[in-house]
Amino acid sequence: MKAPINARLKLLATLIRDGAVLADVGTDHAYLAIHLLREGRITFAHLSDINAEPLNRARRNVELYELSDRVSFHLTNGAAELFDLGITDYAIAGMGGELIADIISAAPHLKAKNVNLALQPMTKPEVLRAYLYDNGFEIVDEKYASDEGKNYVCIQAIYTSVCSPYSLADIHFGKVRTGIPVCGAEMTYMREQLKRLEGVRRGKRLGGIATDIEDELISALEKRLGQ
Repeated sequence: MKAPINARLKLLATLIRDGAVLADVGTDHAYLAIHLLREGRITFAHLSDINAEPLNRARRNVELYELSDRVSFHLTNGAAELFDLGITDYAIAGMGGELIADIISAAPHLKAKNVNLALQPMTKPEVLRAYLYDNGFEIVDEKYASDEGKNYVCIQAIYTSVCSPYSLADIHFGKVRTGIPVCGAEMTYMREQLKRLEGVRRGKRLGGIATDIEDELISALEKRLGQ
C-alpha cells in the first residue's frame, strides 16, 4: 500500500538526501515522511506541527503504515526546538515564503554546513530567496511541479556563511541555471508568472502608477523564456 503522496510533495522528496534523518516541519498528514521511509530513502523522521489535530492525524497514518518505530512526534512551533536530534535534512512546506523564512530565522541550528533544507513556499518565494541569500545560504537547486492545476517551486538550500548578491529577477524566479533549459513544469510556472505580471502592469498603467519593477521582471522573464 503506497502513501497517497501528491506531485508537489513527491518533487520535494527528491531534495531530501539519501540516508537522511528528516524533520518534517508542519507535517500535517506525514505523507512525505511515510513515502521516504517506505522507499528506504531516510532512516528516521521527526514530525512536528504547531497544532495537536494534524499531529494526531500524522500519528494515525504512521501507525497505519506500521512505521512507528522510525518516527517521533513533536508538538511545537517551527523548528526552533528540533535540535540535538541528529537531524540532517529539514523539509518545510505548505506555507508562505515569509513564514518559512521566519521559521529558519528562529532556528539558529539550521545555520550549519551539514544541514540540508528542502523548502516549498506556497506564496512569496521571492521573500524566501532574498532571506536565504541575505543570511549566508546557497540555493543549490530549484525544481518545479504542477499539481491539481497549480504550479509550485521547491528550493534546496544549504548554509555556507556567504551572502550572495542577487538581482530582482533572481529572487522572483530563481537564478538562471547555466546549461539547463527552461521546460516542462518550470516553463508552465514561468509562463504563469509572466501572465500575472502582465496583468499587474496593465492595472498599474490604467491607474497612472509607475511600472518599473514589473517592466524589469517581465523583460527578464521574456529573455529567460526566449521570447
